[in-house]
Amino acid sequence: MINAQAIFCQVDITGMTDGSVISAEITNALGTFGWVVVEGTTTIDDEILLNITKDEGVVWEAQLTGSTNGNLVHVTGAGTFAAFGGAITQNGEGIAVYNAGTGFVFIMDGTFSATTGIAINNASTGAISVSGGTVSATTGIAINNASTGVITIEQEDANYPTQVTSENTTATQGTITLTDTEANSAARLIITDGTVQNTATNANAHAIYNGSTQGAVHLLGGTVSVTTGIAVLLAGASSSAFADAGATITATGGTMFSTTGTNAIAIQKTDSQTEYTAFTTNGLTLTPVAATAFWFNNADGDGGISYARNTNNGFIPVAAVTVLKADPNMSGVTFPDGNVTYNGSPHSIEVSGLPAGATVTYAGNAQINAGEYTVTANFASSDANNYNAPAPASMTATLTINRALLTLTANDEEIEFGDDAPTEYTYFLTGLVNNETAAVITTPPTFSLDRPFDNPAVSETFIIEPSGAAAANYDITYETGTLTIIACNHNMVEHITDAATCEDAGAGFHKCTKCDTEVPFTIAALGHVFSLWETTTPATATTDGVETEKCSRCGALGSVTRPIPATGNVTNVPELPAENPLRAYVRNGLLHITGLTAGETISIYTSSGVLVHQTIATPEMDINLTTQGVYIIQSGENTVRVVVSL
Repeated sequence: MINAQAIFCQVDITGMTDGSVISAEITNALGTFGWVVVEGTTTIDDEILLNITKDEGVVWEAQLTGSTNGNLVHVTGAGTFAAFGGAITQNGEGIAVYNAGTGFVFIMDGTFSATTGIAINNASTGAISVSGGTVSATTGIAINNASTGVITIEQEDANYPTQVTSENTTATQGTITLTDTEANSAARLIITDGTVQNTATNANAHAIYNGSTQGAVHLLGGTVSVTTGIAVLLAGASSSAFADAGATITATGGTMFSTTGTNAIAIQKTDSQTEYTAFTTNGLTLTPVAATAFWFNNADGDGGISYARNTNNGFIPVAAVTVLKADPNMSGVTFPDGNVTYNGSPHSIEVSGLPAGATVTYAGNAQINAGEYTVTANFASSDANNYNAPAPASMTATLTINRALLTLTANDEEIEFGDDAPTEYTYFLTGLVNNETAAVITTPPTFSLDRPFDNPAVSETFIIEPSGAAAANYDITYETGTLTIIACNHNMVEHITDAATCEDAGAGFHKCTKCDTEVPFTIAALGHVFSLWETTTPATATTDGVETEKCSRCGALGSVTRPIPATGNVTNVPELPAENPLRAYVRNGLLHITGLTAGETISIYTSSGVLVHQTIATPEMDINLTTQGVYIIQSGENTVRVVVSL
């Protein structure tokens, strides 16, 4: 407690600890009003209380930082708290400066802030005037008018600018709030100069929240702004806002005025309070930026876009209000280049970050074929009544459609040994898009082998190398194939070089008509055909003779003999068989046969006994046999064997 017989008393709070209390109760010899000047610097964690209980005045020039949940400065009487500098920082959930009575809080300079609490709270019928300095809150409330008191925001000296700010994002609070709880009472906020703003980027971030019953907000000058939320929200029953031509209300991305309470009026012109006239001769100028100038949500439907209600339930045309067209905020618009690969479908690129109030059309989009294209985005106002033409009017970007990758692969080929190399090759494609076919090939490929095709061997493999093809919208890569020489499917023809005899083997070879391959072979000796008899010892009248078997092919005598009876009586000598007259050999490519008996049947058999020819004989014949081999010719009782080599 301070008792002083003087008009002024000075207190230094430096070094004061938690729980300290300064109770200003000053009297002087004349019994007149006294002042306490508070200076110094201190930081506390609990509570230090400057308690103004009577008609004293406190001049604040000190630096006080606290984290208490209580009140750092408490005005309970009719005194005056006047700040001409210094700072009070409330880092707790309490109140930095609390006006609980009929007193007067006057901020001329200095900094008063709260983190989650309230920087300055007017809880009763007292008054708060901010005419300089800074009042701010982070997530709390900068200034709260909780009853029927009056809050005035003004700026009397250009050297002491007025700034009331917060980042409050809750739905029921703003930078400045009017929240009286008494029925039919009315808290008032008067702004004649300075700045009130809420910088939070949240739809519930309000600069001024009027939740007071019949409370009024008087905007006579200064600037009220929000980034995203509502500049002035009227939520109390019959709450209202009055705006003069000197006031500037901006909402970068939100709403200037919004009414949610019953009978709440966004902008009201009063007939009885001309000092708070909403509209001057020149009208009220509002500047929305991607925002809504007016928003009515009255429960009784009194509000509307076209009119604002006055206190006598009359209506004032909004024509008296000039709502300037907004400029679409194009700062966040980007138009990046596009880089895609051909797929047979149209490709386009688009801008991003297009703001409200702007629309876009494109020239040069929807390209299909590979190439590089310039695309122009042309901007226009989406609402010519409320938005100016965007600036810039257009942007350009490059759309690049790269060629797709196509692989051309040579098909594998096989040819027989002895065949010539193919004159044409085939191929297949992989990588075609959008159900396209080989028709995309505009220049067919050429093919070559990896080495000369000179007398290739069986099973030799060559590499087929394609190149030189072209296709629209594709880059072509190549895969090789193989050309394989397979063994010849021979067509062999028999050639006799040495004919076989009865006792000596023959020889010959088979030769392929395709590849000239020769396969030699031998012919077994034919063996004798002892079908004849030859008298080797003639019989006499008294002695037997001998006849020896004789080969009908070569005439050689065999080892088998038979006796010839002695002639004795010549009439009893048996008749010997005649010599085989058949002869056969190849002449001029035909089988020539002699010794035939005309009219007899001649039959020709293979060596295995298969009948290959039969006809009626003439004494001498030529027969055409198409196949080489060993044949047996029979006519009557005579037989001859012959080797046919064509």
